[in-house]
Amino acid sequence: VPTLKFWVWIALGVSIVEICGHVTLACKISKGQKALRTKTKEISERLSNCAEDGQTSFHDFRDVFIGSTVLVQEALLLEDSIRRSNSMDVLGLANIVWVFAVVWNFWLSIVYTFMPGMIAFHHMAEGRTGAFCGAWASVFTARFICVLT
Repeated sequence: VPTLKFWVWIALGVSIVEICGHVTLACKISKGQKALRTKTKEISERLSNCAEDGQTSFHDFRDVFIGSTVLVQEALLLEDSIRRSNSMDVLGLANIVWVFAVVWNFWLSIVYTFMPGMIAFHHMAEGRTGAFCGAWASVFTARFICVLT
């Protein structure tokens, strides 16, 4: 099958980039959540000090409102930093390459691997009868990805 080996390497490379990108994003999200929990704890402690006297004044309501607003702003800044990170750009580019690899995979699977006895899977097998494909794992992977996508 022409270009099957090249497709396997492209699919492997894109998969590795996708895994690394998602791990990087997961680490950034985890780090951001930890910072947000710390900020929440700090604001909660400050607000619990306001409620210790047993009376609630407009000053206490203002502190609750400001604390809640600060937490929402921190969460929005965290979300924006993750959304604008380089990892998202790399993942977007890898997804575009993956779409082309899927189309390429469909072409290889439909045109070349569904004609038993007609296509030699290796150039040494041309013209020989009973020559089995040595790239069975690659062909299986290509067909499996066709089914999945």
